[in-house]
Amino acid sequence: MSVRLWVMLGVVSLLLVVGRFSLIRKHHPGPRIAQLNQEKYAVWDDREWSKLKRIYDEMTALEPARPATPDEVTSAEALCPNFRWNREEFFSLRRFVVVIHPTEPVIAYHLGIDGDIDAPPPQRADFRAFAFDNEVAWVWYDPETTRPTRAVLHYHGALLTTELDGKPPEVAIEWGKHGLLPQSDRFSMPLTALIRKRWDWWRLRYYGRKYPRRKDNREWPDRFSGDWAAFDDFSIPVNLKEAIVRQPENVVVSRWESLAIYQVTNSFFFRPRVEWPAGTTGN
Repeated sequence: MSVRLWVMLGVVSLLLVVGRFSLIRKHHPGPRIAQLNQEKYAVWDDREWSKLKRIYDEMTALEPARPATPDEVTSAEALCPNFRWNREEFFSLRRFVVVIHPTEPVIAYHLGIDGDIDAPPPQRADFRAFAFDNEVAWVWYDPETTRPTRAVLHYHGALLTTELDGKPPEVAIEWGKHGLLPQSDRFSMPLTALIRKRWDWWRLRYYGRKYPRRKDNREWPDRFSGDWAAFDDFSIPVNLKEAIVRQPENVVVSRWESLAIYQVTNSFFFRPRVEWPAGTTGN
């Protein structure tokens, strides 16, 4: 066999190896998507909107969220927390996204609320139209019985855990700022959360919101007008279960919560939260 033929065979073999390696990389995103998922926090903090969109677009190309099956939507509805508004709440639920973990028995329920009483003035004209206050509750369940076993609630950066007795958790949504609080297990809340809740009431009652002179939200209340009992009154149901039935397309399966929110809402104007807190190993 001539030297030229050996060279040609070698080149063809190399091209086949490179092509196969590229195909593997295409279908197995590996650490790249995890890196992008981590980068998004700093990019959000720096308000680099164009870069943030590029991150989510690349993540979508690497590992897009898939629509939930009808059975998965039914499970998401059955395990959904019973969220309750404060009776004086000014804001409302703009959108929601339910993210089912593909390999772990946990579901994330993201509430997209149409404002935060302490939000700073927007930096872009379209921010208010597409932005929302992103709050989240995670529900773990027994994979054999599908009964809920534990819930973790996001409360101003803290994670509040409550054990469940086979029923979905009762969750209160704080007035104006929308931190999530356990209602069925409220007396086991950490002391720091109890102090924070009292402080929020006192500050919002006597000092009011942080940016009262914002020109784009003059219709917002300047302060909470009620006493402590009113601040602690969560008697208005959110009816998220009904919303899941009406909009099953908002239920998706993904390892990446913020990416799923971006895909469902077509918006990146939301603060990304910690994803799948202690108890999951899928990432």
